[in-house]
Amino acid sequence: MEDRDDADGRAVPPVTPAPSVTVCIPLYHHADTVERALRSVLAQDHDDIEILVVDDASSDRGAEIARGLIRDGDRVVVNDVRLGAAGNHNRCIELARNELIQFVHGDDELLPDALSSLAATFTHADVAMAFAPRRVVSDDPEFLRWCSVLHHRFRALGTVNRADDLITEYMLRGALNNWFGEPTSVMFRRSRAVRAGGFHTDMVQSFDMDLWLHVSTGGQITFVDRELSVRHHTGSTLSAANQAEWKEWIDRPRLIWAVVADSAMPWRARLYGAIWTLNSHPLSMIYALRGQRGERLRRLRLVLGLPFHEFARARRIRANRD
Repeated sequence: MEDRDDADGRAVPPVTPAPSVTVCIPLYHHADTVERALRSVLAQDHDDIEILVVDDASSDRGAEIARGLIRDGDRVVVNDVRLGAAGNHNRCIELARNELIQFVHGDDELLPDALSSLAATFTHADVAMAFAPRRVVSDDPEFLRWCSVLHHRFRALGTVNRADDLITEYMLRGALNNWFGEPTSVMFRRSRAVRAGGFHTDMVQSFDMDLWLHVSTGGQITFVDRELSVRHHTGSTLSAANQAEWKEWIDRPRLIWAVVADSAMPWRARLYGAIWTLNSHPLSMIYALRGQRGERLRRLRLVLGLPFHEFARARRIRANRD
């Protein structure tokens, strides 16, 4: 399909029908909440979907409960060994059959019309991802205070946005936190995620924000200004446990180095990232020294090796992309 020109002679990307959607539900000990998540998907008005449940070797009945709820043609897969959060998300991408992917975490849920509202924005081939605000349910007042509304951090967010502009703004302002939302808030193209190398398995908490940056660069990001999902954040969720145990201490410097190393990123974003490494890298060394005595040397080596590791990873991804 060829590009066409608008009235001013500018190239307009080809209009394409919204592709089918694979709804990926990664599970890890979500037996108590998987029915809620699945029923929210089954109640959607978007007909052209498949449901893929991937259980990360849990010891509970989550996969069994899911099998009793899904339709003919949907799938429940149980990993032989635990892959971890990012690894299980990548397993979902690997097994997905459709071009558009929508994650629904096993303890979250979609609101009515979520899939149809997001899928409808993929009208051009260069729309890389779409996102929307989410409703937050939490017993953590600090999380509610700082993470209930994320998209307001962008100064000029529109319905359709140049991804490189949003990425550059994010890097300019320090690459702090997640400005788009968790995977339940985002729909994206599988083909772009594969080319970007998938979710970063060395990240504990920020692997979603990392992928949003790399999956969208050079394309467009659409925004639906309406709550389309519910994010449940309690003391028992994986992200809450990671934050409480300070497991994500190296995620931010790793994310920044990953942007600096990726030649597909806008040059200004890479420049701002390089400047921020002057702050984040020394801080990560301090955090490394806060670990247990037997862990300090290993953590320091991890920090010192970050730039080499991320540039090597970027070269591997670029080779696969080419």
